[in-house]
Amino acid sequence: MRGRPRKGHRVAFSRDDGVLVSDDADPITGLRFKITAQNGGEVLVDFTALRPRRLALAVARALRHLAAPGEPLGARSTVKAYAATLPRFFAYLMEAGEPVGGTEMLRARHVDGFEAWLESVGLTRVHLFTVLLKVVGVLRQIAVDSPDEVSSDLDDRLRYVSAKPFERSRPRDAHSPFIARQLRDAARGDVAVIIRRLHQGPPAEPDPGLQSANVAAHAVIAEHGILTVHDPAWMQLYRARWRRSMTSPQLSQQLHGFHHLTAADVVPFLVLLSLETGLEIECCKGLTVDCLRNASGGTVEVAYLKRRARGAEHKTIRVRDGGPATPGGLIRQLAQLDCHSSPPPS
Repeated sequence: MRGRPRKGHRVAFSRDDGVLVSDDADPITGLRFKITAQNGGEVLVDFTALRPRRLALAVARALRHLAAPGEPLGARSTVKAYAATLPRFFAYLMEAGEPVGGTEMLRARHVDGFEAWLESVGLTRVHLFTVLLKVVGVLRQIAVDSPDEVSSDLDDRLRYVSAKPFERSRPRDAHSPFIARQLRDAARGDVAVIIRRLHQGPPAEPDPGLQSANVAAHAVIAEHGILTVHDPAWMQLYRARWRRSMTSPQLSQQLHGFHHLTAADVVPFLVLLSLETGLEIECCKGLTVDCLRNASGGTVEVAYLKRRARGAEHKTIRVRDGGPATPGGLIRQLAQLDCHSSPPPS
């Protein structure tokens, strides 16, 4: 394009503007470099101690390609995990005394031997699979970048991660059944107190003057949704309490707590909902008012968002539905309280 584009002037292009610039070979020529993650952040990769050097350079190029825009390694933590895992493969080759100089000398027996070596050092099948998956993934990328350098024997082996059956992890519960029961009972009791407080409203004061000031303050909250220190009703109530030598710590929270859910009220609801459904706390915090759907046969689906499940963030779980003690009933009750306690639009 000739000149600087200006408003009201036609843009003219030259013949050179249509020439595509061919991508050069991977610029990595050393074993110490930085990778900028797609989701933000940088990772310093240091493979200078890995031998053989030609194989280390191929692994470095493959890792950089896997972390390029649009490729599977998008998070900084994932790139760091790959960079920390790949040296294990080189440690195996050195310990086994395998005469490997570059990618062209790798065979299927090296991958199988690496898997057996991981088992010999005490890795469980679950942990072993995650380590082997990273090494096989990088070798697959090398086969894509340099297909002529990968033997047919290794290429066939890279079609699968492990010939042994995959074992799912069996994580232990975060709490013992006793602790979970104590938390559930305490949260259920707190939820009952919160609901009773919102339904019954503020208690009556025996002092007529203080009761009158209280009624005026709560009337403002019921009408406008909030009572500030600048409202006359607030000052009237504050003076009435001061004349009677009554302290007023957290008076605003106490007044609004009879009309709205407070920040402290969220905790028992989250704990009880998480224990009853098995959802993580961060998933419970992201639930919306319309998260319930497809009610059938005493159950209902809860739509939630799990941000860590890359590519499958939107999920559903079917839970019991019915009375307030069920997860579905608890969510409905919380949604009704939220709608009831929300201040009217100004």
